[in-house]
Amino acid sequence: MISESLLEHLLKKYRWIFVIFFLLPLTFFYDIYHFIRQQVTEYFKDKSVCHDLKVKHVQGQVREWIKTDQSIPMCTGRAGWKCMSLREPKYKSSMFPVDLEAMDTILSVDEEKKTVKVEPYVTMGQLTRYLIPRGWTIPVVVELDDVTVGKL
Repeated sequence: MISESLLEHLLKKYRWIFVIFFLLPLTFFYDIYHFIRQQVTEYFKDKSVCHDLKVKHVQGQVREWIKTDQSIPMCTGRAGWKCMSLREPKYKSSMFPVDLEAMDTILSVDEEKKTVKVEPYVTMGQLTRYLIPRGWTIPVVVELDDVTVGKL
């Protein structure tokens, strides 16, 4: 009991050490990985073929859910620590998770119809950085770059 309270005290009082030496570097490398992954997706893959494979992956997960009794509702399988909310998504532990994690590609821009086709995990920052050099913007620009289109 004493060691637990001591550990808890140290983590609360000196959490800045954990943040500076562990969380900040980890965040930095995660952002670099995510940036490189987006660049590779943007420049080296055929977006329609890649998108079709992602859709088939999601369809396969839905088919797996259909094989169950379907009494458990589905939800996105995104980890709670990746959400913008401060609330822990405890409800997800009792649901059937559907992995949409790689669905973060801007697919096309239709200049005639003035529409943009994107996957659900495209962030507002991604979308804004893609549209502005092309002379486009969305009517309301969300100030948080990491909010996804699917979440909005």
